[in-house]
Amino acid sequence: DLYVRPYLGTRRLDQIKPIHLETWISQLLDKGLSPRTARLAFGLVSDALDHALRMGTVARNAAKSVKPPKQVRSEMNALDADEVQALLKTLKGSKHELLLRLLLYTGLRPSEALGLKWGDIDLATGSIAVQRSLTWTKEGWSLGDTKTASARRSIPISPWIVDLLIQHRRLQSTRRMKIADIWLDHDLVFTDEIGGPLRPANVLKRHLRPALRKAGLQDNLRLYDLRHTCATLMLSKGLNPKIAAERLGHSTVRMTLDTYSHVTPTMQEEASAKLDAILGDQ
Repeated sequence: DLYVRPYLGTRRLDQIKPIHLETWISQLLDKGLSPRTARLAFGLVSDALDHALRMGTVARNAAKSVKPPKQVRSEMNALDADEVQALLKTLKGSKHELLLRLLLYTGLRPSEALGLKWGDIDLATGSIAVQRSLTWTKEGWSLGDTKTASARRSIPISPWIVDLLIQHRRLQSTRRMKIADIWLDHDLVFTDEIGGPLRPANVLKRHLRPALRKAGLQDNLRLYDLRHTCATLMLSKGLNPKIAAERLGHSTVRMTLDTYSHVTPTMQEEASAKLDAILGDQ
């Protein structure tokens, strides 16, 4: 309705040519849409034309002759081990300490962490089942499936995380009983003052960035960079990339290594040093 119909909706499927699609993409980008959004819209049209081709409505898929806009990766920032320790000190006892520590510890996407329900957490065995994500739009919020099938995963958690979750649940239960008449019972683990879902932007601006400044660290990090920090720490400490990929919910190990290629040179140096110790001149 926003990005396809106003531009291509007046054309019959069999009249859509590659030049029309290229012009449409340029219009989207000129309008200020991100390359990622334009790629998603392009993918939708390409899938529709593929379906029309299978149904015999068109002779060919014009989208196959068009290159979608290149997606520009956001700059990745990650904290090192000392910086994480400094941040954790400033978070101690703060309102969203548990949420931010969980992002660092599990590598969850912020949308996955904010979409967690108490039914997803097994406090007895110490595990979190990641099976949905929370999305905010102009119309409001919604809970949906995870980004991909591989993103549905189970993550074991340590006893200290379990203890923090138990404390958090007790505090939440106490507050819920005090304001039972207005509490919004969505069973969410992380909520606002009346049980509604948290807005990532508010957590970032009001809690994470002030904590970073207090710790004397760069304050341009995003919530997503806590996930990057988790991944970077795992790989830099020599964790098997396959295990890291499973924890992060990546579909392949290659995706993990490509995304965090900045860590691999150090890993190669460490591998060489270990091999030298075994095979070098004695």
